[in-house]
Amino acid sequence: MRRVEPQLLWGCDMPTESGRKDCSGDGMSMSGRWLLDGGPDARVWAAVQASIDASGRPWRAPDRVGKQPTDSFSRDGFLGLLESTVAMSDKGPLTRVWVYVKRTGKLCPDATDGRCDVTPSVSILAREVLGEGVSAAERVADEATVNGEAVAAPGNYRAYLVARKVHLKARLGRLTQGYCHAIVVLRSRFPENVFFRAVDAECGRGRWEAVGEALTRCLGAWKNPGSEWTWNAGNSECIATSQGHELISMAKYLLRRPVVGLVP
Repeated sequence: MRRVEPQLLWGCDMPTESGRKDCSGDGMSMSGRWLLDGGPDARVWAAVQASIDASGRPWRAPDRVGKQPTDSFSRDGFLGLLESTVAMSDKGPLTRVWVYVKRTGKLCPDATDGRCDVTPSVSILAREVLGEGVSAAERVADEATVNGEAVAAPGNYRAYLVARKVHLKARLGRLTQGYCHAIVVLRSRFPENVFFRAVDAECGRGRWEAVGEALTRCLGAWKNPGSEWTWNAGNSECIATSQGHELISMAKYLLRRPVVGLVP
């Protein structure tokens, strides 16, 4: 980690000392995992907040605010905002965005493919992060939805987003056997995927030591700063996005090894 971390491109879409930028315009989404697992970081949190305009409308990244004519936000960006909110224990930015969503009925007004539709699963996650109640019936329906996504998602970024949802449930103390079953499905489809293995360990089945060993191999293979393993082959062990940030943040998370329990 000490060797790799200084080579990463810091602060999504925020200039670094070297002048490089990061996250390919998806700062809101990628910042979430970095903060949730890696721990609070004022620079990255500032980038998240700068991605929300004065009206409360969210954008993909600070350098996209007011400039991106279509697909200016998406559900994975909102997931990143939820993760960032939990990591920083600051509900202010999310509250502003949620007011905007309730007013407009969308996460953004310019989606070409439905990416800004507020699905029931997204709404439940937002309400949980904001501390609002979710009924037992809603939770059961959401478990079925997440499991259906685990079955149907192709072995790319979409499958990864399913695991991110379950991971966030764990950090919220809302992890159930129903949500964990979605990871059983993903592990059966992509048994070598190191992130799926980590979430499986949160569910009490996988071995943290095995995940740590896999991460050590992945970080040891890191040769080219700024490059990444892509999500076009979901069973590759060292799959990573955001130029390696997630490998480092997951390693930090494993070193802290928070205790996660299932709720009835």
